[in-house]
Amino acid sequence: MERSEFFDNVVGREVETKMIDCDLKETGPVHRCPTWNTIREVLELATNRTPVFIHRTYVCKALIMIPVDRKVLRRYDNKLASLAHSINIQKLIVDMVKTRVRIKEKNQLIRKHDTDELLTIYEKRFEEEWSLVHRPKEITMELQEQELDIDEIVLNEQSTYLTHQAGGVGNKSWEVRFKRRFFHKGHFDVALKVTSRI
Repeated sequence: MERSEFFDNVVGREVETKMIDCDLKETGPVHRCPTWNTIREVLELATNRTPVFIHRTYVCKALIMIPVDRKVLRRYDNKLASLAHSINIQKLIVDMVKTRVRIKEKNQLIRKHDTDELLTIYEKRFEEEWSLVHRPKEITMELQEQELDIDEIVLNEQSTYLTHQAGGVGNKSWEVRFKRRFFHKGHFDVALKVTSRI
């Protein structure tokens, strides 16, 4: 009866119990046969009874656990009270509100000015008068590999022709070689740009 009441409290319903004599010293058939029969009956009960749902059960605490729980709860409450005294909650709330307002203002500023701008990262100009005496020399302009891809090349040239070209838009470097045409005044003006988010 005591066992039945204990398990009834744990699982929340009436539970049938069986007694098994587990005296390991007794190995004779007279002692082992009732034990095996009882085990068989328990297993048959386990297969026929509805399973116990864990969320419907509760644990019966030993009497000594109740005062221990109360001490833990008091210590936890005392710790919370000391934290509440050491922190100025009102000041913390005011700071949080101010921070939220600043974040909102910054987000609005970012949305308003979140645009792309082309920045010039390389700019160079070549200019040469024509001459009957001097033959035009080959000129080299180059931008070594850098972090961003080149997005735009602005070129203004007159009376020149390219002899070599590498890199450019979509690449991180750029190089050209060119000459001024015979009997012409020539210039080669170039600017390389990358897109920057401001």
